[in-house]
Amino acid sequence: MRLRNIRLIAFREIRDHLRDRRTMAMMAVLPLVLYPVVAFSVFQLAQFMEEKPCRVLVLAPPGYLPNKLRPPLLDEGNPTLFHPSLFVDARRQRLLIVLRPAELGITCEDNPEVVRYQAEQLVLSGRVDVAVYFPQEFLGWLGENPSGHHTADKPALDQPQVFYSTASDRSQVAYGRLQAVLDRWREAWRRQQLAARGVPAELLEPFALKASDVAVTRGKQGAALWARLLPILLIIWAATGAFYPAIDSCAGEKERGTLETLLVSPARRGEIVLGKLLAISLFSALTSIANVGSMMLSGWLFLEKLPQFGPPPFALAPWLLLALLPVAVMFAAISLALSAQARSSREAQYYLMPVILITMPLVLLPTTPGVDISLGTSLIPVTGLVLVLKSFLAGQLGGEWWYLFPAGAVTLLLCGWAIHLAVRQFESEAVLFREAEVFSARDLLRALRHTRGEVLRPAHGLVACFVIIVLKLALSVRAEMPRDFTEFARLQLAAQLGVFALPALAFAMIFARRPLRALGFSRFTLRHLVAASLLALLLQPAGAILQEGLVKLYPPGETVGGLLRQLELFVTSGPLWAVLFVLAILPALCEELAFRGVVLGSFVSRKRFLLGVGLSAVVFALAHPFAVQQVSAAILGLLLGLIVITSGSIWPAVIFHGVYNGGMICAARAGVKSPLHYLVGQADGFLPQWGTAFASGVMVGAIAVCALAVWTWGFGWKARISAPGRKQE
Repeated sequence: MRLRNIRLIAFREIRDHLRDRRTMAMMAVLPLVLYPVVAFSVFQLAQFMEEKPCRVLVLAPPGYLPNKLRPPLLDEGNPTLFHPSLFVDARRQRLLIVLRPAELGITCEDNPEVVRYQAEQLVLSGRVDVAVYFPQEFLGWLGENPSGHHTADKPALDQPQVFYSTASDRSQVAYGRLQAVLDRWREAWRRQQLAARGVPAELLEPFALKASDVAVTRGKQGAALWARLLPILLIIWAATGAFYPAIDSCAGEKERGTLETLLVSPARRGEIVLGKLLAISLFSALTSIANVGSMMLSGWLFLEKLPQFGPPPFALAPWLLLALLPVAVMFAAISLALSAQARSSREAQYYLMPVILITMPLVLLPTTPGVDISLGTSLIPVTGLVLVLKSFLAGQLGGEWWYLFPAGAVTLLLCGWAIHLAVRQFESEAVLFREAEVFSARDLLRALRHTRGEVLRPAHGLVACFVIIVLKLALSVRAEMPRDFTEFARLQLAAQLGVFALPALAFAMIFARRPLRALGFSRFTLRHLVAASLLALLLQPAGAILQEGLVKLYPPGETVGGLLRQLELFVTSGPLWAVLFVLAILPALCEELAFRGVVLGSFVSRKRFLLGVGLSAVVFALAHPFAVQQVSAAILGLLLGLIVITSGSIWPAVIFHGVYNGGMICAARAGVKSPLHYLVGQADGFLPQWGTAFASGVMVGAIAVCALAVWTWGFGWKARISAPGRKQE
């Protein structure tokens, strides 16, 4: 690896991009103009976002409300307003304008039903926002003895009625304000009645609460809004700023015919990738800095005085720059790999939407209520970094600053993976020099009919992944929660056969001339089956510990926790043979047909082993409904994929899957974590505490040694890899 070549290629890419002055103007000049204009527009529109007065029609006989009622409802000095004592903030008194019936041509002495009908029509027409009707008999009873000495029971009178419309936003706002005023009026009347009966006021209000906004007193006003907004802008513009230079650096060079000249130069493929990566990362970082910096400057100039914004956190800007470096490199590498995969600039532009769709949920997840920084959330790609930045910008990180390390480690791992993927793309001549294909439905049908291969192709595996995920999602959404084990067994049977087994068999029979070979049904040795069974038993304690740790790391919510407890009840209460059939035997066969037979087999047939193993593991994890199960399922899927490609048959994976699930079910019914936990359970009765811990450590070490020995004996360590269904040499 020669740094001089990397530097020369990076400078070449930078010069090429700088020559495109329009692109540079859109990247650097546009943010400097756009955000001030947006901020100024928000500042100008803020006057329209202020609370407007609402019109309230009060239907009551003349003279009752301002004069005869105690406590008063209307202001005696200004009957067009409610009494100031009914507002927490006296400035909000003028947000409710009282309209009298005479102003709208209504006479309250009419039939009450007529008055109610007229009030409804006025609210529906929008002439008033909300109306409240007080029957004359009710007001008369309420004002008979305001001192509270009236001891008779309240007669059966018509109660006050409020009219509003959910079809109008103004009416709903007015109803909320009026409801608060009427609640305080009733509370004041209740206090007056209790005081008249000799109840001390201290019992009604023993103490008062004083609220203080520490964000205002400590100069953190608006910090929450900036903490949510700036990390999102940082990530989104880093991704956008990397994608378009990457398109021009790879797909654009394919169209211009200059990529071949670069590839025949003395620079190695890795040096070319790193040179282009440095240039794309630079433009990604500059784009993000320009947009975030312009947003902060515009907020300081125009939005600082608005109560919901406050001053931007300029002092914490270095943390944004520190987080921007790995983010820019990560998106630059991903964009470069996707651009290398594309045949043209037009095709590469279509790859932008999937990247944005994958990134947006990870960026927006920290803005949802209840998602806080923790070890589990810090390990989520992109989300962990946004949460750390959000905590830093809001000044709330405190003693949890160390979450920066796991979030940064995950980001750096993604950077390394993306760079490796980009280098692999550039090392493949078939990827770099693919020609554009002309789509023809007739040619496609002819190819499916006459040119079927013996096994499936990667395109079939990708389509199968999509079909399986869609069917699984549809079944999960439409299916109702089973009430007993019988309904649960039927649902599980429908899922295994309809979602996994039938699509796998259909793909193999339609797109392969030898369906059994395409699904991985080939000869196997007894040693493979014995090794798979022993390996499943030995790995069950590690799986149980991993699952327990994941539950602590990502504690399920109330809904998911209830579903897991219901599932555990089905496992422990149903007949053992039925539980083993629907949760061990049936999934072992059906799921392996789908994931290791179709998905993995379609990639392994083209010698793309690692991609097939990884994709089958990811789809296998997504097929599990709960997030706490998906991580352990992905690890288990990787192991099952390795078993298939090292044995050359799907049967050892079926045996491993069935024994693993069956052993965990039997252990759950026996009240232990795994079958091998019986050893520690037996030792716990007569060994001291330190002896139990020592026995547990010895058991874990012995299990690990035995698992390595079984793998070496059953499958070996060398690259004895073959496609499923192909006999080992």
